[in-house]
Amino acid sequence: QLAPRISALPEGAIRMRAEAQRAAFLERSQGVPAAAQEWQRLSARYPWSLGVLQDHAAFLDRTGQGEQARALIEAAIPKAGAGHREALLEKLTQDSLAASDLPRARRAVTQLLSEDGLEDDHRLGAIHLLARLSWRENGQWDPAPLIQVQKDKLRAELLPDLYHELAKAADLEGAPAKALPLWIEALNRRTGRDWIQEAARSARRAGTSPQLLAFFEKQQARSPRDVRWAVAVRDIRRDTHDVDGAIEAAQAAVAVRPEEELLWREAADMMVRAGRVAEAADYLAGWNKARPADEGVAGWRSGLYSQAGDGAKAFAIEQAALKAFMKTATGNDLKYRKARAIGRLMEQGHPDLALQ
Repeated sequence: QLAPRISALPEGAIRMRAEAQRAAFLERSQGVPAAAQEWQRLSARYPWSLGVLQDHAAFLDRTGQGEQARALIEAAIPKAGAGHREALLEKLTQDSLAASDLPRARRAVTQLLSEDGLEDDHRLGAIHLLARLSWRENGQWDPAPLIQVQKDKLRAELLPDLYHELAKAADLEGAPAKALPLWIEALNRRTGRDWIQEAARSARRAGTSPQLLAFFEKQQARSPRDVRWAVAVRDIRRDTHDVDGAIEAAQAAVAVRPEEELLWREAADMMVRAGRVAEAADYLAGWNKARPADEGVAGWRSGLYSQAGDGAKAFAIEQAALKAFMKTATGNDLKYRKARAIGRLMEQGHPDLALQ
């Protein structure tokens, strides 16, 4: 009943979608053979349609015919236009890698990297896939020649991303000895915190955390005024559960960039998590000093002192902040500010001090 109604539709996207839905209906109602026959017909009728191709390949994958799906995509690539061709080559490489169809994966990724005008994000993705493939073929593969060729085809600012993609590929393919130097090269050029965390996890799995940490400790010693190295040392020590060392590095980062509130917060948070709550409150006096009337800082420190069981210091912090605020406050501002301070002390469990 569906076929005549679909045939009556005008040629175009609506009809193609209807025919694809009919193929899916046949799969549910009559089984895989009937649907396979219909998908063959649709692929022959719409050889130029990327949507039909993708749906047909998805059907083959779903029904345990991955080899046929990959062959279908590979056969369509020469006919695909620019833009679509790169996406198909990337998918073919990924699917072939997942199926350990390594010769087909190499054909696809080699063609992908040879495409004229390949955009940087697609090139980086292809480099990642080629590295995974190469390490799967040979665990001792050396990425240096690939780096030499590909770095000149990327914008200079993307060189860290090149090393990042290679490091991730080495991790995924179980090549830890290759991953560590690549992580170091990436992080030496860009110390993103997410990258540091990835590298720390990689080193922990591979048992190379001491080497990773040693590199950044040397960088910190060489350039003590560069906050990047202190933050890297902090995060790696934290990842290896060296709490005291992480706190020391966090404080070193603050000393380099004392105007950065985030660094103060991260250092204080580490102390709190280590059970050194009163020490964190004391340490924040350095941040408090330049902003004595700041209500946020006063509430932060008084809360920490209360958490540490020192109500007297919590009260003193709130009182000092109010006193500093009085120098510039007018009208009802002081009254409202005082009421909020009282409320904080009450919430922290010091009603007797609040009423003073």
